[in-house]
Amino acid sequence: MGLSSMLFTLAFLLSGAASLASQAYFNDVADLPCQFTNPQNISLGELVVFWQNQEMLVLYERYLGKDKLDNIDLKYLGRTSFDQDSWTLRLHNIQIKDKGSYQCFVHHKKPKGLVSIHQMTTDLSVLDPENQPLPDPPSPSTWFAIALVPLVIAPVIISQSLRKLKKKRKPGASYERGKSVLVLSGGHHFAAASQSAASGAH
Repeated sequence: MGLSSMLFTLAFLLSGAASLASQAYFNDVADLPCQFTNPQNISLGELVVFWQNQEMLVLYERYLGKDKLDNIDLKYLGRTSFDQDSWTLRLHNIQIKDKGSYQCFVHHKKPKGLVSIHQMTTDLSVLDPENQPLPDPPSPSTWFAIALVPLVIAPVIISQSLRKLKKKRKPGASYERGKSVLVLSGGHHFAAASQSAASGAH
């Protein structure tokens, strides 16, 4: 195991299954160990082994000694490799969204069906080159909130624009009213002057 993937074997019991903490660098390789010791020395040809993520999407499946691709989720195709000696699944090209919990299951295939004999959970965190955990990718609710921002801002911008247009129109309207007042005022003076002239004539 190199610097590209650091595994902390801090195992403890959680709901009857052991759990591990694993860290991997962004764009590198992560180790997802199963830690199956196979105490009964069961042949791989009798075992069904698979890993799944916290969303129950299958990363890798070894069915009776052979790789089985039928149940693999598309985003994991071509990204995994199984180390049979260490019972470790390696996930390549690690991305931020790969952070989370992964489970390894081992079943023994018997004439009457599959019998679960081992389970291991690995909590994977992703590091940047500076050894700092990378932030979680935005959740669907975050993307929804981001999408609502333009819908909230647009009415405010439109309202402000309309107010500015109204303010620009007010001086013109005042001028028109002033002009009519001047006309009325001029007419009044003209009438007064006419009356004065008439008085002088008398």
